Amino acid sequence: MNRRLFVFGIGVGIIVGAGLLQFMLIGERQADALTNDSAAKTYTQAELDQAVADERERVQAELAKLGAGAADRTAAEPGKADDQTTDPATPVQSDRKTDPIDSATPSSGEAASDSSGSASQADNADKSADKPESGAAGEAADAEPARVIVRIPPNASVADTAGLLAARGIISDKQAFIDLMRKRTIRAGYFAFQGKLSLQQVRVIITSKPLDPAAARMELEASGE
Repeated sequence: MNRRLFVFGIGVGIIVGAGLLQFMLIGERQADALTNDSAAKTYTQAELDQAVADERERVQAELAKLGAGAADRTAAEPGKADDQTTDPATPVQSDRKTDPIDSATPSSGEAASDSSGSASQADNADKSADKPESGAAGEAADAEPARVIVRIPPNASVADTAGLLAARGIISDKQAFIDLMRKRTIRAGYFAFQGKLSLQQVRVIITSKPLDPAAARMELEASGE
């Protein structure tokens, strides 16, 4: 009788132990599933919206640069057309045969026409002499703005970056730039700026991929900076 009770107790203990082990395995699987779900959720909706807005601003800045370059090339074409015009002061040769006596004694009408023709030729020569100067002035006005290369050192703060950009004439309001760049990560490296840019365009440039260091140093050496 005692042996039966002993064997029965052992069997009940094994069954209870197996049940507890099964519950422990189920709990571990659920914990792993919850951990994987929390790890998969990396970005919030606000972060995704901000990333989309930054990419939109970068694309708009690139389109603005392309539009400015096309406008400059279009404006430069009239100056080239002026250089290709013919000189109005060049005399026109006539195939009309004149009599020696008539050529020796020009009439009053011919003399008047010759004087008016010489006066008009002189005026045209003065105008043609003024054209190169106006063409050169137009080409100088249509010249593209200089390209400025700025190096932002590693671990530079927002205030340090604002000082560098203000010293190179890229921004004028350092405090506005600092307010705009709050909670933003500034990348270290060489960055190119061209023309008059807004603070938003400057922000897109310095948060994008920097230039190749070797190419940037060569450009700085070529410009004498």
